[in-house]
Amino acid sequence: MQTPTSFSPARDTVALCQQTFRALLQALARPCQCQRLPRELSQAQLPLSWEAAGIVLTLCDQSCILWLSQSLDTEAVRSWLRFHTGCVFADTVAEADFALAAALDEAPELASLPQGSTTYPDRSATLIVAGMPLAAPCCQPEEQAACCEAAVQATGPGIRGSIAVPFALTHSFLAQWQANHARFPQGVDVLFCGNGLVAGLPRSTRLQPADKACSTLGLAS
Repeated sequence: MQTPTSFSPARDTVALCQQTFRALLQALARPCQCQRLPRELSQAQLPLSWEAAGIVLTLCDQSCILWLSQSLDTEAVRSWLRFHTGCVFADTVAEADFALAAALDEAPELASLPQGSTTYPDRSATLIVAGMPLAAPCCQPEEQAACCEAAVQATGPGIRGSIAVPFALTHSFLAQWQANHARFPQGVDVLFCGNGLVAGLPRSTRLQPADKACSTLGLAS
């Protein structure tokens, strides 16, 4: 049995961030295909999930403005993130470079986040959603639709043909995503994390219910 340990920035940050950044790049290059996150923080004493902590530590610095969802907007979370990243916290989601939600039902409306512009689409925000029940990759992407029973199919760059989305999405999020995708090249990118994994959903990815009734596993009520 492992004993919880403190995270040491001087000792652990560089290697952790390098490994996490590679996982995030893979997640966005291969949408809806789960990537493993380094586990250095998994036994640390943290005020937020270790997956989310590692991602924010990797992406944010003193030049970043971070929005926190209601259950994460505590002094313990703010203090940890402020100390380890130096980030500034947003008063409103419209100011954010990154938005961190503890769960999908705490995520802000995608349209409320900065969307970038036609000239600078890269100035949009990235949403990070923690607490997702992601499943470890069990097969090659071309085989994934056969082994992941999901009602939502993903297509677009980085996906061969189409694949089943391997995590549950709400009806509300799916509708928001379709509007977000329609704004491409503007729009928001999303990173989902949980169970030691991360999955990317870049704005270039199209989500479509496999069943028009949207009544099976891929959509939560």
